[in-house]
Amino acid sequence: MKNIWLVACLVALVMLAPQPAHAQVDYVFSYFQCDPSSCQETGPPETIGSVLVSFNGTCTGGVIAGLNGSAKITIGVPKACSTPYVPYALVETSESEYLDDCGEPYYVDYVTETGEVFSIDGITVVNISNTSGCDGSITSPVVIGKKPC
Repeated sequence: MKNIWLVACLVALVMLAPQPAHAQVDYVFSYFQCDPSSCQETGPPETIGSVLVSFNGTCTGGVIAGLNGSAKITIGVPKACSTPYVPYALVETSESEYLDDCGEPYYVDYVTETGEVFSIDGITVVNISNTSGCDGSITSPVVIGKKPC
């Protein structure tokens, strides 16, 4: 009888012992590439034109396989501008650290696509950007300013 009681106590003790923590999965890029490789493109001052930066990336974590897209800005469509503007496109990656419900850190990589139009003086006329993450998150495009023409 003592042996059964001893075994029951040992089983209860093992069941109540803290379980090892499970590592949180990171949602980061295992591969990322832009075209052009600088991930940015600036056009010459023009009344009609556009610039484009495309990208593709592979994500870890299993939520999504990857992200691909482009940052593009167009000037003078459907009608040419009366003064020249400078088109600019940029793709940037960033990483944020979060804590899961157990207080363990995990990481999420994001890609932000930005298209801008500058005046000849270098003043931003319009900025359009949106962000997507390897965790499946997507932000609506943010537009600051108004496209000329």
